[in-house]
Amino acid sequence: EPNIYMHPSIRVQAERVLDGGAKNEIFRSISEVASGSQDIVVSTLVLCSVQDQPGMLVEIQRVLKPGGMLLFLEHVAADDQGYPAPGKTFDWDKGFYRWAQQAMTPLQVALADGCHPARDTIKEISTVFPETFFKRFDVPAL
Repeated sequence: EPNIYMHPSIRVQAERVLDGGAKNEIFRSISEVASGSQDIVVSTLVLCSVQDQPGMLVEIQRVLKPGGMLLFLEHVAADDQGYPAPGKTFDWDKGFYRWAQQAMTPLQVALADGCHPARDTIKEISTVFPETFFKRFDVPAL
């Protein structure tokens, strides 16, 4: 987790959820983690805000043991549908959603720890981890 102000909360939650015998550490930088030392890397809403997403994914691959796993939960760019055209199915709601993600990116980056809501995180993960399995879902409106 790059935001050091989140570390105390993460520690509390890790102690609450993880097996007491499990080793869990929080690092300020992944460069502090030894190569091939991790069975699992868990990333929750972090890949949207790292400055060098492809570089971070290569680092995650570096620290994983052979056969290790990256578990992630990320908000990602809405599916790109291209442009409306005759005879083509076009979901205007999804098209608007992707446009809105792109439009709000500068403000979101400034206010939310560098978060880029329009990044194609799935594409980047799949580039480094070819056997990527994921499920897209929409959070219901409140």
